[in-house]
Amino acid sequence: MSGANHEMEHVFLDSLALNDRPIASKILPNYHIRDMILFQQNGLPDVILKEFSRSPEQWRAIINKVILTKATYFTPTDYMSLTHIDLLTKIVCFALERPGLTLYQLQSMLKTSHLYFSNWAGKLNEIRERKLKS
Repeated sequence: MSGANHEMEHVFLDSLALNDRPIASKILPNYHIRDMILFQQNGLPDVILKEFSRSPEQWRAIINKVILTKATYFTPTDYMSLTHIDLLTKIVCFALERPGLTLYQLQSMLKTSHLYFSNWAGKLNEIRERKLKS
């Protein structure tokens, strides 16, 4: 599955049905996470709905997986602020439909099924903890 020139978690996209992957390939490189969240809240743009026909439940699942993948485009670094880390955490929880989870919980929850994502969440958590201590 294409994604761009970013390191990212592939498992979310790889778990999509083969006929849903073209949708993810269209949305992932062409829309920001903010757009995708708005799609979940307000519906998808007509240009996408005209090209692909899916049920509301299918759309929700596809968009959530694309959001989770796109979140991992953000490489955890010490240059990230606590605000950015907390926002990424909220976005991931939104897409997992599990509000309020911590980065540690996310890391543990997906450790066996999504290794890249688990390591990504762990790095974010380490940075967050260091920033809180300083």
